[in-house]
Amino acid sequence: ADVGAADTPFQADLRHRIRIIVGTTDTSELGVKMLRKMLEDQLGTSLKEQKGDVQTLAGEEMGRHAALDAAAAAREVQKARDWLAAKEAEAAAAAAAAASA
Repeated sequence: ADVGAADTPFQADLRHRIRIIVGTTDTSELGVKMLRKMLEDQLGTSLKEQKGDVQTLAGEEMGRHAALDAAAAAREVQKARDWLAAKEAEAAAAAAAAASA
């Protein structure tokens, strides 16, 4: 089964953000608490109530990343960045359409 296929939209967003952080950070120094703080800084909101989601997704993505070679990891990070950029563009377009309606 595809990892993340059953994610809610919020979980998918977190997974892609985690994938970028894990792929661009020294994971030997990265703990789940530090990762959650980085996500909270990006999102501008507390993820205390989503601690379980963050922990589960972080564990999955750290495990995936450890199994990838450097080139594959770089491709995964770029795909995650592209996914996030597309979702942000969709949200901006929806906000612009709502504002002009």
